[in-house]
Amino acid sequence: MLDVIIPAYNAHATIGRTLHSIAMQTNVKRLSVTIVDDCSPDGGYGELAAWFSPMMEIQEVRTEKNGGPAAARQKGLDETDGDFVTFIDADDTLLAANSLAVLEQKIVSGDLDMVGGRFLEELEDGRFFTHGENFVWMFGKVYRRSFLERFLLRFNHTRANEDTGFNTLVKALTRHYVFLPQAVYLWHFKPDSITRRENGIYAFDEGHRGYIENMIWATEEMRARNLNRELIRSQVVRVLCRLYFMHMGICYHKPLYAGESMEHIRTFYRGCFAPMEDAVSAMYLQETFLAEQECWKNKAAGIVAAMTFREFLAAAGEKE
Repeated sequence: MLDVIIPAYNAHATIGRTLHSIAMQTNVKRLSVTIVDDCSPDGGYGELAAWFSPMMEIQEVRTEKNGGPAAARQKGLDETDGDFVTFIDADDTLLAANSLAVLEQKIVSGDLDMVGGRFLEELEDGRFFTHGENFVWMFGKVYRRSFLERFLLRFNHTRANEDTGFNTLVKALTRHYVFLPQAVYLWHFKPDSITRRENGIYAFDEGHRGYIENMIWATEEMRARNLNRELIRSQVVRVLCRLYFMHMGICYHKPLYAGESMEHIRTFYRGCFAPMEDAVSAMYLQETFLAEQECWKNKAAGIVAAMTFREFLAAAGEKE
């Protein structure tokens, strides 16, 4: 069985189309759907679950208190026991009738711990952007439950970027994963969603802080599990370089958040980079920076850097 977990908070206007896209799946007889009501003030989804129950196995569970997507996803994991698990947001849909069947077939035949597909992001102007291989979002991925249980892998209970933290740890714990060329998931545009409200302020404020919190969490988890030191060093240095470009974007687009951004970066620097700083050569740091710069060349186009990378490191490493 493949468990389909849907965290839902006040999603009554959109979750119907999400469930329709699941009900049309060619492997629907092997699906078990769990709606996790994260204490929606407008009430639960019991009636909707009952309406879909003749079409597929479906249940609703409820968190004890509102905890955000991470808590809701973890509740869904704890309340299910299928061999495989996938997560779908309550305002999105599967792209095709065979989306889950394609992922399911590959994870079984390849004896994999995770399989992912491409997904489409609907933009405000009606165009679609295709996302390929990534360990950022939960979108379009199926996980083997025995893998998650073997490594006691759970969500970090932050309210932002918990999916990035979760998937960073997945990538560190296994090499048995593949990404398929097919697009399997549609991320619908929703102007009042968390990531898009107030002209995307989430990316510069809550999302930025959540990303750093989850990278600290992932690093601590890697250390606690005694993972390869080089793997941890590579992860930490890559994140530090990435934070430079994220911080430059904040300085350029939302300078009022620059001070807060640097304080969060200093927390990452002190907790993750400082303990290994002596083992990171200038050449290693430069090579990692150049590789990350290549990834950001389109995102950062037109941004005037507020400081050099050397100045950034000096500011991040300032003593309390």
